[in-house]
Amino acid sequence: MSNKSEEITILVNSGYGSNKSADGHSFVQRLNPPLRVPANTNPTIECTEIGIWHSSPNIKSGVNNVLKFTFSAVSGGATQTFTFPEGLYSLNSINLRLQHFLIGLGL
Repeated sequence: MSNKSEEITILVNSGYGSNKSADGHSFVQRLNPPLRVPANTNPTIECTEIGIWHSSPNIKSGVNNVLKFTFSAVSGGATQTFTFPEGLYSLNSINLRLQHFLIGLGL
């Protein structure tokens, strides 16, 4: 028995699917090459990221898109403001945008 862990990335796009439901919430996509799982294993399948178009944003202008920071080492302690454009963000994309903001401040 092997404890080897293997990770693969699979891109699934409903635009290439078949047997789509009327409202598009389900579809079938044949993988080529097919996904092969060795016998007598207990695989874990995890969805780590998903893009869903035409959905509600989780960051809205004028509601929750402005963060204000004060750092004693930046601009004499003046308040720094970061504004997210309205959109649907993953935690990873929020983290990356904040990292770029902080790097731009020299932190």
